Amino acid sequence: MLAERAHESERTRLLSLFQQSPAFFAVLRGPTHIFEMANEPYLRLVGGREVLGKSFAEAIPEADQQGYLQILDSVLKTGTPFIGQDLRFTPREDGEPGSNLYLDFVNQPWREADGTISGIIVLGVDVTERRRAAETLLRTESRAANVLESMTDGLHLVDSEGRFTKFNAAGRAIYAAQGIDADALIGLPVLTALPEFRNTSIGESLFTTLHQRRPTTIESFYEPWDRWFWVRNFPTSDGGVATFFLDITERKRTQVLLNEQQERFAFATDASQIGYWFCDLPFDKLIWDERVKEHFWLPPDAYVDINLFFNCIHPDDRDRTRQGIENSISNHERYDIEYRTIASDGRQKWIRAIGRTAYHENGTPIRFDGVTQDITALKAARESLDDERRRLAAVFDNVPVGLMFTTANGQVININPLTKQILGRPVEASANQISWNWVAFHPDGRRLDKAEHPLALSLADGEIHSSQFLFEREDGSRIWIEETCAPIRDAQGAIAGAVIAIADIDARKRAEEALIRSEKLALVGRMASSISHEINNPLAAVTNLLYLIQTNTSDELAARYSESAQKELARVSHIVTHTLRFNRQPSGMTREKVSDLLESALTLYELRLNNSNVQVRRHYRDSIQLHCFGSELRQVFANMVGNSFDATRRGGTLLVKSRDQINWRTGENGVRVIIADTGAGMNGNTRKRIFEPFFTTKGDNGTGLGLWISREILTKHRASIHLKTRHTPAPSGTIFSIWLPAELGRDPRS
Repeated sequence: MLAERAHESERTRLLSLFQQSPAFFAVLRGPTHIFEMANEPYLRLVGGREVLGKSFAEAIPEADQQGYLQILDSVLKTGTPFIGQDLRFTPREDGEPGSNLYLDFVNQPWREADGTISGIIVLGVDVTERRRAAETLLRTESRAANVLESMTDGLHLVDSEGRFTKFNAAGRAIYAAQGIDADALIGLPVLTALPEFRNTSIGESLFTTLHQRRPTTIESFYEPWDRWFWVRNFPTSDGGVATFFLDITERKRTQVLLNEQQERFAFATDASQIGYWFCDLPFDKLIWDERVKEHFWLPPDAYVDINLFFNCIHPDDRDRTRQGIENSISNHERYDIEYRTIASDGRQKWIRAIGRTAYHENGTPIRFDGVTQDITALKAARESLDDERRRLAAVFDNVPVGLMFTTANGQVININPLTKQILGRPVEASANQISWNWVAFHPDGRRLDKAEHPLALSLADGEIHSSQFLFEREDGSRIWIEETCAPIRDAQGAIAGAVIAIADIDARKRAEEALIRSEKLALVGRMASSISHEINNPLAAVTNLLYLIQTNTSDELAARYSESAQKELARVSHIVTHTLRFNRQPSGMTREKVSDLLESALTLYELRLNNSNVQVRRHYRDSIQLHCFGSELRQVFANMVGNSFDATRRGGTLLVKSRDQINWRTGENGVRVIIADTGAGMNGNTRKRIFEPFFTTKGDNGTGLGLWISREILTKHRASIHLKTRHTPAPSGTIFSIWLPAELGRDPRS
């Protein structure tokens, strides 16, 4: 495409130069020599006829009769330029022969990049006036003076001694253009007036005619004047020389430009692997260069017609190609299509063809020409690029982090699905979405300022920045996210945008907070255990002293007080004992009764249950001692009792049951535990997520780890757990049913 545009630009520029050139110029294409281009002097030469789009024989039939068509055919066939001098051409005017014209011209073959000849360039001048002037000069000097003075060619006369004797008006003008007064040179020897004339080819030609008395013609660059001249010297009857000269600098420059354009065109077509095809309409013989034939798997000498063209195209592409040609011709549209060509052994090439139709002035299509280019490698590269884009898109859509691309001013241009999921708000690639306008907070509750945002920092200093903060979702909830932002630079190194990686670290952050809270709770537990241990000894002493007071006093009132004090101390001792059990971590498995573990858990909540007027109903009917980690199961039961207490309204009921039960699937002995409450129950979402870590309905009062840890402990004990709940205004409540095997087997920790 670039080569085509460059060619069209050069063509337009040359056409403008040729239109201004005093020489006549035309470009003929194809075997019938169709006029593709002709400048104004050429059109004047043929009487102002319309020749573009016509064959040479159709446009200028009299030239065919005078042998000029045979000259063109010979140049096209042999590739040898034809140079004609003083050739006569008799145009027809109103059907009758007109005045004779005399022409100097060159028929130059137009060669393509692969060396094939596709046309002829005609470049020449009308020398009729010069010829007539020369003839007039030979007939009579007196008549010649007037004719020569009116000529457009320059003329100067030199006598037998080599002295200037006369200049015509055109000659004086050419000398004047170089700052020389031609009339002042009359009478001076040529080499005296123009000493630099001695060592030039133009000077040599003049003195050859002067001394050898024969005409000479030369086209040469006259370096002293930095101009090109066409010069013809004729010996005169008085022993001197008549020199006709014409400044052809512009014509030569045009020819140089034409040659440069041809070289550039050949280079561009060779570099881009472009071939050229020509076809006169209606479709008959197709003229293809070797490159086009190569595109169609044909040898260089292959004869090509429209049937062979379609036979070389892949069957699946033929109808589409035929339709494209018909549409281009009938609708005056550009022809631009891609199709596959097939070799006899089944190999294929992808070809792009571009062309256009030329029309007669009456609208009839007369020519269909264009270019082809092998795009097989380009198609493969496109497919590879498409595959790579699909792979990158798959990675982009499925990478386990949110990704977002922005422009240099922070406008979002692309996001992956996980970004929407993490941020919990609609985010579209839009000029109105700027990421640092979203609401985010520091851990201490301060709102994140725009200047503190990783994106703003990266776009400002070109470095990678990362930050953790609380992001506010559309529903008002806040989650911990970590944003890492890196700048994207263009080819010049300037910041063109940024990529942001967004990670959901909410679970990790909440785990860290829960771990800190758990550590605090563990510390409190150890302190409680230590305090309980220290209380035990003085508690035993106080109990003994009260017993002695009760048994050794005669005061009945004091004895009753002592008895009441002993009961309360016994209750305190019971709580201390269970606290010690709860926080004691045995090194291995022990034999435990489930009812004892349940009672130990209830003891911890006894005071709060009584204060909330929650009725506890106990039904212990288990007899099997489980082989288990007692402290861990005690933690499970305490967790569930605590959750039931939190969910139960004041005045509600908590049911705790245990009984021996055989697993009907496996036949194993075990114990069934029921912990039920008349609390608020759970909704569907809560029931679905009840065992997820960090999920809590208690706000800041819960860690969301209790039931998750409980399930892990029960799994380790090969226990099964079932949940039933009802979340209605009334009645409502929750039942946890747990079955524990009597024998755990070997220690899971081993």
